[in-house]
Amino acid sequence: MKKMIKHFNVTVHYDENKRGAHYTMDFVHYGNGGDAAEWVTKDAYGLDATKDANGAYDVTDDIPEYNASVKSSAATLVNKPLGNDFDSTMAAYFETVHSRVIWYSVADFAKKIVTIYEMNHAEFAEYLKHFSRYDASRKVIRLNKDATSKNLYWLERKARA
Repeated sequence: MKKMIKHFNVTVHYDENKRGAHYTMDFVHYGNGGDAAEWVTKDAYGLDATKDANGAYDVTDDIPEYNASVKSSAATLVNKPLGNDFDSTMAAYFETVHSRVIWYSVADFAKKIVTIYEMNHAEFAEYLKHFSRYDASRKVIRLNKDATSKNLYWLERKARA
């Protein structure tokens, strides 16, 4: 696992009065926390932060220039059922995902710094086993809601190994 710390220039606002997706760069287009992580990660790499990849996970990447998928806390692994339980969903995801690497992005919007943990498929599978859960009602895997000290400690330990 690789750890990268980058500065970004875009300003992301959190609008608590907005229903649903609370993050915005322009107060016109809103996105969820995953969208915001993708915006700042793209900007940190000098890419167009307003360009939304939103392609199918098995066809394209969030950041095609790096063959990378961006994930953040509270993300859904894939927004459609792939299996009937945690293990079958994980297996189907890793058999079909287009991205070669996963970038787990933790952004500090005030300081305009994003920490990116780059993982290969095996590392990300291990991360998911520790820090995600299977939502049986939607038949999807959801990453833990917050980047807690426990999962950040795990990421830091793996990045140093």
